[in-house]
Amino acid sequence: MIKKNTLLVVLGLLVLACSPLQEDQKKPDSSGLRSLYDDGATLAGDPALQQAIAILERDISRMVATENIPGLAAAVVKNGRLVWIKTLGVKDVNQPKDSINAHTLFRLASLSKAFAPALMAQLVKDKRVHWDDPLSRYLPELHFTYPEEATQALSLRHILSQASGFPYQTFSNRLNTGESYHLIKPDLSQVDLTHVPGTYFNYQNVVYSLSGDVMEAVSGLCYDSLLACRLLVPLGMVDASSGLSGMLASANKAMPHAPAEPGSYRIPLHPNYYSASPAAGLNASITDMAHWLSALQGYAPAQLDSTTLEEMFCIQVPFEPYEPSARQWRPYSAAGYGLGMRVAHLPPHTIAYHGGMVNGYRNELALCPEDKLGICILTNSFSGYIQEVTVSFFQHYWSPQGTEPPRISLR
Repeated sequence: MIKKNTLLVVLGLLVLACSPLQEDQKKPDSSGLRSLYDDGATLAGDPALQQAIAILERDISRMVATENIPGLAAAVVKNGRLVWIKTLGVKDVNQPKDSINAHTLFRLASLSKAFAPALMAQLVKDKRVHWDDPLSRYLPELHFTYPEEATQALSLRHILSQASGFPYQTFSNRLNTGESYHLIKPDLSQVDLTHVPGTYFNYQNVVYSLSGDVMEAVSGLCYDSLLACRLLVPLGMVDASSGLSGMLASANKAMPHAPAEPGSYRIPLHPNYYSASPAAGLNASITDMAHWLSALQGYAPAQLDSTTLEEMFCIQVPFEPYEPSARQWRPYSAAGYGLGMRVAHLPPHTIAYHGGMVNGYRNELALCPEDKLGICILTNSFSGYIQEVTVSFFQHYWSPQGTEPPRISLR
């Protein structure tokens, strides 16, 4: 387990490697952050939540057994409090006595994306940037081949809402092979825009990471250092870290696995995608993610105020009807991408959610802002059922008492 003082030492080293902290960044304000652990009263007073968690336990156990998942950690947060936490299995199939615990690190993969707008919002609040500022104001060195008027229209909001106009997954294939984001970035100037910025959802990793370059230009700090001092530390995410070095530094980490018959086998911990830190560069424990869910529910207003959460959970660009990342929530009245989060409207409910998958890790996070209810599941192997388990949890919570929606099929 990485203690808070250890994280602060690491943070100090990061800051020394970058520019000095500004005066208003030296003492992050953590006022409003409530105690994470519930005393049992929330669950005891909510029969629907009891039912949903009981079925969640069943579904998770079946998922782990069916898909031969080596290790898993999951948490449910209600009204800003951790009401349920579960850890199963091992960090490494080659070390069968080393079990997953509440502070075991997992790669977050694309669950990292929501941290970027949360961090950008603090600079917006400081009036150092605005969501609709053109990207060219902060990164004038970037020159694109598409028309000048489109270049000027490309904004920070477009980058963080996956509506940049770039082709789908531009250069993600190069991240897949281990190439560094910083080497890939200049080649964006050779890519023609396929859509007017702000009009069409096309998921990105390399383009999304331009948001970190903007934050570095504005703050004078490395993105990972800024993230640590303004979000991770004040939110109490004491196990969390950025990059491959952060993962390797921890003795309590879940190692990646790939599926095989009849189980899973260990694969190497690759650096792929870590260089694209805003898109996929974070590591965290399930305890950290419980703190994050609490903040996303509005219980850390100094870091994520109501205005920020409204921006993140508002559909900035709609999905096409066939968008595969939203099909598990059908039927919905509307679905699209917010800022760093996918969003689906299931009246009277809203769901903000995201998945993550990289290098033998598969994760899922979802929350309902109206119910102040959220769930996160982290695994160290592939899972084809993790989305269904997440959807099932909310379906059972919302179902009338005494009834049960159709169960998911774990064949």
